[in-house]
Amino acid sequence: MKRKEQEKIIETYTAQLKRTRQIGIGIGAKTVCQVVYDIINDKSKDEKEKLQDIYDIVKQPIK
Repeated sequence: MKRKEQEKIIETYTAQLKRTRQIGIGIGAKTVCQVVYDIINDKSKDEKEKLQDIYDIVKQPIK
């Protein structure tokens, strides 16, 4: 994984944590970490697909 891609994933993850705190959803940081970890370690997807998956999590509508 290239450094720029790693920074993008960290930035996206940080944005998700901030969003989670702001809207007060009961998603624990451990759950978010596990989801991001699973996406990063998915061998069937390339880096672009992984970043898109993380982006999709961040942009999920509030239900």
